[in-house]
Amino acid sequence: MTLALLLAATASTTLAGSTWFNVILPRFGGTANTNVTTKSTSSQYWEYRDVAVGGGKTVSFTAMRNGTQQVGNWYDSAGGTFHAPYTSSQPVGAMINGRIRNKPFETVRVQVWGTFDSR
Repeated sequence: MTLALLLAATASTTLAGSTWFNVILPRFGGTANTNVTTKSTSSQYWEYRDVAVGGGKTVSFTAMRNGTQQVGNWYDSAGGTFHAPYTSSQPVGAMINGRIRNKPFETVRVQVWGTFDSR
């Protein structure tokens, strides 16, 4: 039992800065957030991995602190893996989430899924 608890604690620590997401963006510039992660390294960048965007659409991605303060520039992508630096230094333990935005004139909802990492 002790070994099981130790392994569970290690897995949760290793994954603390990472979250899987599957969101549907509202039309006309609508946004959605990933779950909040706890920044677990001193690296100063955020990353989206293995992202898929429905319908081959292009959407925008950024990082937020405490769900309200933007700490990354917006980046457009139709999927894949990409990372970018924070616009200001973020300490270990900061509460970081991803924010994804549909294009302002997009007339359809767009599904986006992948992994967000707050390194």
